[in-house]
Amino acid sequence: MKTRNSRNSVKIVEDFWAAVWKARNPDAIDRFVDDDFVITTGGVDVVTRDGFKEWAWQFLEKITDLGFEVVETFQNEDGSRVASRWRVTGKNNGILGTVADQRPIGLFVKGVRIRPNSAEPRYAGMPGCDSLKDITQRMDQSLSADK
Repeated sequence: MKTRNSRNSVKIVEDFWAAVWKARNPDAIDRFVDDDFVITTGGVDVVTRDGFKEWAWQFLEKITDLGFEVVETFQNEDGSRVASRWRVTGKNNGILGTVADQRPIGLFVKGVRIRPNSAEPRYAGMPGCDSLKDITQRMDQSLSADK
């Protein structure tokens, strides 16, 4: 049930996914992310909107034929918190420090929130997926099993 002061944070997040990741256009981040943005990915903080845009461009370079599928997105009653889960697919072009072997990859990622005290709701962050160490270990095990 929506209250009079609620916002549609699901729409904000899914618009972000479409504009940035599905369209492969990190420059669209300017429309969604505050200047003081911080994201923690692989245990490393990426700081500022410009830093995030640079990180996003680098991420896109690491996956050939990137596919981006939203699995689910939901929010609390007033829209101050939102969570999303999505799947990234493509071919490995060196993602997570692995060898760029162009093998098919797929990652499930989760976590987004909207700043509750912003005058205008903005995309605020995504904690990421499993730890970098866990993902690279699983990828290494998978590659070893395929040999």
